[in-house]
Amino acid sequence: MRSKNNKLGHARLRRRRIRARGKKTREWERVRAELKREFERRGITLCELGYAGCLMDECGFAHAHKRRNLGKGEERDRRIRTVILCCHKCHWEIERLGEEKMSEIVLQTIAERESRIERAA
Repeated sequence: MRSKNNKLGHARLRRRRIRARGKKTREWERVRAELKREFERRGITLCELGYAGCLMDECGFAHAHKRRNLGKGEERDRRIRTVILCCHKCHWEIERLGEEKMSEIVLQTIAERESRIERAA
């Protein structure tokens, strides 16, 4: 939001208050903490994708669906936990492919992970 110009003629910007974390953000923070404990317990601590240039250890969660499209109720509860652990670079790579392809990659990676875990047991 622009304000008056300063002495040099440059527009001054008004500072905006940072909005409080909303219900969905608080929900994700709670679920993320649970997922983090679960992934660590299962030994999943590095990027599950490993694309060229992978950072391996600077990881976060990538959803099968965009968070804004998770739905409501039980569907949302299931979808918010449908994630893989991947580094920021690999996450960016799948994000740029679009939601449909990203979802396909995440779901395939989860299926491969579960298959490996079953074989190991």
